Amino acid sequence: MRARTVFLLTLLLGTALAVFTPASALNPGPLVAGHAALAADCLGCHVPFQGTPAARCTACHAPDSIGRTREVRPAGWEPRPGLVGLHRSPGAADCLACHTDHAGADPAHATRPFAHDGLAAADRERCGSCHEASRPADATHERLTDECAACHTTEAWTPAQFDHQRFAGSRRCAACHDADRPDDGLHADAAANCADCHTTRAWSPADFAHERYFVLDRDHNARCATCHDQPGTYRTYTCYGCHEHTPRNILGEHREEGIRNLADCVRCHRSASEHEGRGDD
Repeated sequence: MRARTVFLLTLLLGTALAVFTPASALNPGPLVAGHAALAADCLGCHVPFQGTPAARCTACHAPDSIGRTREVRPAGWEPRPGLVGLHRSPGAADCLACHTDHAGADPAHATRPFAHDGLAAADRERCGSCHEASRPADATHERLTDECAACHTTEAWTPAQFDHQRFAGSRRCAACHDADRPDDGLHADAAANCADCHTTRAWSPADFAHERYFVLDRDHNARCATCHDQPGTYRTYTCYGCHEHTPRNILGEHREEGIRNLADCVRCHRSASEHEGRGDD
């Protein structure tokens, strides 16, 4: 009997406080600074037995204005137009899924960690509806479509992973990287044969297979300019000027073989051996 009486009195006291002083009886914590004017007006946001309908929030915070304007602007605040797209999503109808309000006056505590899973499926596939303003203004992102998930995750912008195999056989390197091509004779002559030296993993290290044109053995481990004596191009070369490679000596050695082309030496001596040679010219 005594316990029942205590229970009833406690219930009556709690009900009275909730009705006449709801702010002190039910307030879970101080409001964010922007809502300070509502600290004593619980029914300004809450509806009895219905919680906080989204309509109460959007009456003051129109989705088209969120991220663009703000009455209370903390230090360092800048417009974030991408938030408009986020708040237009049907998944944004539950404002309290992300916003706390009663976690303290500091605006930094006004939101919970955002989870993309709360967005509608169609919105999760249209990253640009919220992030278009954040798309880097570089050649890579200008050429790519909206397949953001092919490189990025919803956890963070970086690290990102680009898989060149997605474009294997369908796109030339220069279609994306031509502006990055070094302005020198070597790369001007290389044309579109980027894969001869570089891989899709990184620009460097690169490996130029000089033996495809001429073997640089221990007798020919010279500086580039020793053979490629025409600045700005690596297509031309000369073997004259070293050792016995004088026009007079070369002419004397090849005349008896009937060889007349004495300028394009690597045509017959690609292995750097003096004994190599087709002798067909």
